[in-house]
Amino acid sequence: MNKCIYWLCVLVVVGCSVQRKSASTPKQAGEPWLDSLLQNKQLQGAHVGILIQAEDAATPLLQHQANQYFIPASNTKLYTCYAALKNLPDSIIAAYTVETADTLYIQWNADATTAVEDFKRHPLLEKVKASNKPIVLVHNNFTANHWGMGWAWDDYEADYMAERSEVPLFYNAATVTLQNGSLKALPPVINFDNSIAPNAKGFELRRQIQSNSFTILPGKETEITTTLATYWNQPQAQEKLVIDLLEAATGKRAVGWGKLPTAEVVKPLHSQPLDSVLKIMMHRSDNFFAEQLLIQVGGVVNQELNDRKAINTVLNKQLNTLPQKPKWVDGSGLSRYNLFTPATTVSLLKQMKNEISWQRLTTILPTGGKGTLGSYYKNYAGKIFAKTGTLSNNVSLSGYIQAKSGTWCMFSVMVNNHMGNVTDIRRAVEKMLVQVAEAN
Repeated sequence: MNKCIYWLCVLVVVGCSVQRKSASTPKQAGEPWLDSLLQNKQLQGAHVGILIQAEDAATPLLQHQANQYFIPASNTKLYTCYAALKNLPDSIIAAYTVETADTLYIQWNADATTAVEDFKRHPLLEKVKASNKPIVLVHNNFTANHWGMGWAWDDYEADYMAERSEVPLFYNAATVTLQNGSLKALPPVINFDNSIAPNAKGFELRRQIQSNSFTILPGKETEITTTLATYWNQPQAQEKLVIDLLEAATGKRAVGWGKLPTAEVVKPLHSQPLDSVLKIMMHRSDNFFAEQLLIQVGGVVNQELNDRKAINTVLNKQLNTLPQKPKWVDGSGLSRYNLFTPATTVSLLKQMKNEISWQRLTTILPTGGKGTLGSYYKNYAGKIFAKTGTLSNNVSLSGYIQAKSGTWCMFSVMVNNHMGNVTDIRRAVEKMLVQVAEAN
């Protein structure tokens, strides 16, 4: 009798276990490819989230931990791109100007493209050059922090972590070029200490934290270019720096800072086409452009140049149907405080495709063999449009891929806490995505 009860209990437990497993881990069409990816030695110990959803299909083609939160890295720029496309004008506003009989007033608008070599024309600089009137600079309602929440402080010198500012000029960075023993600095107002002994490791440019004191460490190189972020988080020194930089860019020196005359008409002065800036942002994963664009979104939706308030407004009003509310803290994805789920990002991609023309999206996003996808998906040029994301130990890729049937699919693949080789992981993800696309 006791043996019968024992075996009955065993059968009940086994049956429940099988039922739980089948309910929580349903078989799906792409499971062999998923298993192959998850068993890759480069992903051992990593956290992986995947969702591949065909357009207008109710059932995902492939999913794994799609509702779990991951650090997205530069996949965050997809959210910034959406916010910019929905809220900014077709041409970015560089500044607001008032021109009286005797003065040109310029109120800055956090435009990252001013005096940047990516663009041949700079309407604001051209206006300053053409003016014969005294120039008065005017502050805008800039309340953002110069570094984003959760940024790594020890990257303070890196050009990929250029400080955010109300008046970005020359990319908020200093570039030194060594050619045939001659040094050239851009912007030219930056001063360097060249008295340091040669550096055995090679030519190096360094900056003290919380200052614009630069030091050149000479090396054996005869030709090299290196760039460091400049320091902006010091209001009084920043005002003088802006005057110096504007003079370097235009040859005109502003007389100082003041206020817009209240009785005059304020005119927006546009700079670059928004889509051109977004294309650079997405193709080379430009953090500085992303941060400044999100700050400008704040100027439109909140009348305040503030990224965090812009995020709250966009999430609450334009992205309020996402399946899981993300923790979105900056424009670029530099912060490890950002947390998104693959399901949330796929939902964003669907919304972008529904609300924004496909031609715009496919111009802005890199395809196979282009931008940050330059070494990947070369046989899928025109069939994949996606944004990469990379932080140490974290890799992401989200976007659109066309199935063999011609149907477009939205996908998001997020890998966190890996200890593997980034290139190998990207190749493994590429193999999996292509296999799913070819089978559908």
